[in-house]
Amino acid sequence: MGTYRLLIINGHKSYNSINFQDLYKEEKIITLYIPSYSSHLLQLLNIDCFLPLKRAYRGQISGLARSFINHIIKIKFLPAFKAAFFKVFIKENIYTSFQGARLIPFNPDTVLLKLNIKLRTLMPPILKDTP
Repeated sequence: MGTYRLLIINGHKSYNSINFQDLYKEEKIITLYIPSYSSHLLQLLNIDCFLPLKRAYRGQISGLARSFINHIIKIKFLPAFKAAFFKVFIKENIYTSFQGARLIPFNPDTVLLKLNIKLRTLMPPILKDTP
């Protein structure tokens, strides 16, 4: 059956094209669309992955600067980024990110309460008798 991946994306229409849907199926990617105004609540990887990635990459670049390399070209960037990426994007950090958003263990109320959404049932208009 293979490994499936989850891609959480905002509801922007460009991600929902036929070409993207075909790609998702081919690559075994399950998409979860969230309202665009709520993405800040679910930016799971920002704290536990991307912030450390930024720091790890900075460390790699600082090492190059100490070697008197002041201009980073692609041939130097890619190995530095790859080393930083594989140091940070590990199962434990990703799991911690989901825990921080209260999605593991699954607790949607944590996110839903932050949305300040008021659910209501729409009622048909009341028609008044006219004389």
